[in-house]
Amino acid sequence: MSVNRLKELLKQVPSHDDVIGMLGHLKSKDDHASDRAAAIVGATLIEHGLKIIILSGFVRLSPTETKNLFDADKRGPLGTFGDRIKMSYAMGLIGQKGRNDLVRVQKIRNLFAHSALEVHFDLSEVSEFCGQFELIDADDTSGLNHLKYGV
Repeated sequence: MSVNRLKELLKQVPSHDDVIGMLGHLKSKDDHASDRAAAIVGATLIEHGLKIIILSGFVRLSPTETKNLFDADKRGPLGTFGDRIKMSYAMGLIGQKGRNDLVRVQKIRNLFAHSALEVHFDLSEVSEFCGQFELIDADDTSGLNHLKYGV
């Protein structure tokens, strides 16, 4: 498979059914590898969602213009998760608590993606950090993680 094909795969956005299937699959596993996958996949889905809501506030852009803004390889100004969080907040698309929670998601994703150690959500450091979410109800055991407040 060529590098270009891999880049094309990165651009594809999963359907609603695909997302539900991925999340269901991750939830059905009860091991530390699935924690790593859930952290990375979940954050990636949120990052794609931020791109969509940011674009909704822009004028209609050509594919090239969109790529120039959002492509991390081209060092686009909105190419990273952190950049998208900042822009979403600056545009008023998310509030302060939402921004704070998304920064937490970003930090958790980075931990799971880059740590050479076996990290999982049961580690006290990770669990305590997750307890700081402001909009996600950490005590919700239904697996749905309902929002505490309206957004």
